[in-house]
Amino acid sequence: MISYVAIDRLRLALDDLARALAAGDAEAVLRAEPPLAEALRAMASVDVAGLDAADRWQVREQLDEALRALARCEALGDVVMDYASAVSEPVAAYGRGGRHHAGTVLAPVLNSRL
Repeated sequence: MISYVAIDRLRLALDDLARALAAGDAEAVLRAEPPLAEALRAMASVDVAGLDAADRWQVREQLDEALRALARCEALGDVVMDYASAVSEPVAAYGRGGRHHAGTVLAPVLNSRL
């Protein structure tokens, strides 16, 4: 049962983050981070080795839902970054991978596909 709870918490945290990104609410994005971190910590303790085939299938379906929620967050984050690049001056920044780069390159077209 712990697997289901942990995965559901992860999906809910990602859904909250996606809503915050879609709303363009920076404060809500920041509020979404601690529950997401807690959900990820809980995921580290998930042990699926003892689950039977039916339970593994259900866990897989939940993980697929969480992956779809993560993909939504990534797409929304890309849109936010494209918008921020289009409306702001290039500045020194950190990219998605955490690496420092000298400036933001303005996107010729706002990427708005979700």
